[in-house]
Amino acid sequence: MKLGTSIVGSANIESAPRLRTSAVLSLALLIFLAVAAPRASAQTCTLSQGFWKNHQSDWTLTSLTLGTSTYTPKQAETFLKSSVQGDASLILARQLVAALLNNAAGATEPSIVSAAIAAADVDLGAGPIPENISPSTALGSDMVEQGLILDNYNNGLLPGSCAPPPPPPGSCTASSSLSVMVQGSNVTAYVPKGAWDYSATGISVVNVEGASITPASLSTPNIVNSCASDPKTGLTVCSANNSDVYILSGTTLSSTLTSGGSGYICFSGGCATNTGVAMDSTHGKALIGESLSGVPGFQLLDLGTLTFEPPYSSPATYISEDPLIDPTRNAAGLDSATGNAAGALLLSASENSNYEIADLTNSTSPAFYEHLVIPSGTLDSSGEDCQTGIALAPEEFSGPSIVEIADLTQASYTPGTPGSWTVPAGAEQQQSLSESFLAAGASGIAVAQGTHKGVVTGEFGGSYITAIALPTASGSGTPAITDWVTCSISSSFSEGLDPHTVTAYQSPASGDAVALVANGGASSVAVIDLTRMLDTSLVPRDAGGHACLSGTLPSTAVSFVSVP
Repeated sequence: MKLGTSIVGSANIESAPRLRTSAVLSLALLIFLAVAAPRASAQTCTLSQGFWKNHQSDWTLTSLTLGTSTYTPKQAETFLKSSVQGDASLILARQLVAALLNNAAGATEPSIVSAAIAAADVDLGAGPIPENISPSTALGSDMVEQGLILDNYNNGLLPGSCAPPPPPPGSCTASSSLSVMVQGSNVTAYVPKGAWDYSATGISVVNVEGASITPASLSTPNIVNSCASDPKTGLTVCSANNSDVYILSGTTLSSTLTSGGSGYICFSGGCATNTGVAMDSTHGKALIGESLSGVPGFQLLDLGTLTFEPPYSSPATYISEDPLIDPTRNAAGLDSATGNAAGALLLSASENSNYEIADLTNSTSPAFYEHLVIPSGTLDSSGEDCQTGIALAPEEFSGPSIVEIADLTQASYTPGTPGSWTVPAGAEQQQSLSESFLAAGASGIAVAQGTHKGVVTGEFGGSYITAIALPTASGSGTPAITDWVTCSISSSFSEGLDPHTVTAYQSPASGDAVALVANGGASSVAVIDLTRMLDTSLVPRDAGGHACLSGTLPSTAVSFVSVP
């Protein structure tokens, strides 16, 4: 579903009698409205409860928690369509349902709304709804007050109710191994058969959603380690272990280029000249990680002309196994909603515990900023939710999994040669994910842009993955993974080699977050619905709360695609 970009409806919460909000609440709203900066209009905005009442087919949630009870979409729909009849619990429930649906659809959640949702859950308790609470009671009065905040949120009247639109599919995705091409309702995957430390050549192309292509196996003269796809041009760029760069259109290898790479650089998972490729569809460029005579560096490829810009080395002398480009913001603090047209950030979390960021506004002479993560850890790949600016990096060999998480919207950049970036105390943490034990520790990461959900994987065998739910808002406080669950893909599935056989995207059909994980040898791709995986009504959990009760994902959350 594509959310509207204009304010819908009014702040009229219900036609039934209700109390006027208290002076304290009114003052709080006025202060919030006064100090919060309004967002630009070209954004993903909230929609009213009236919209959700009449568009049930656009609901992406398979269950909704109101208070401490879980309701089906059919039950929640009944709340929206019922007359409130002076029942404060229904007044509140209707707005809470709409707020939860807006959040699931990608709208941001300002702090005042988060507090209102928490208070609403306390007020509603165990239910069941309707609870026949008079608005004239103390409890009913608070229900109406919280409902007003949510009503203003749902109607787009609170600053921060809108989220920047997600970047084009394929952008803001770590280089890793396989890629997805999302065009309309069709999703295809490009799966390299080789790895840094595996000598098979060739690339396979398979359908994941739709049937836009005939699955194919394409021959390449050299070992391919990574692919990245651009839906705007329809091109896929793949890097070889040497200096070859292959350009694919559909299932045709249309041209072979030569990067500026020479010599090789090594990671814990192997060595290569070209180490991977990440996509910036917004600016029509692909980023190649590469060795420059043995020095780690990068090079941009212009997809319009298929020519390379000059390469440049990393001043940290390390690069990420899986770097990415955030095409929506730059070091000046500008994002796609506030004036950044040409700039982009390169994120490179490396194994020496350094999280390097480069501002690519001047792409031929980028400004580098270094950030030492303390306590130190082996940062094995880079991740980011580009709508919120929440940066991530899993720590290899950690068990339970540890993920570095920082809020880049709170970052300050100090120029230098190189410069440095910092965040305020509390805007960064190394979060431990209980019950997440992955092969070789937390290694790969991918975020399904537009869903605030992602996945952390192991490598070199093992079948366990961890689905993660990310914060829906940023700009204050300590960022944290809000929910996670670890499950085995299948007892017979074994994850592939470096550079991490994982990627993620938002399904054009369901709106769900979906992860793709290729097995060792690239003969099969697991298609994991992360939204379903995180839904406890579909994937029950153990007593610890963060692992599958059955140990293995059910068929309702995972399927498999055979790779030629």
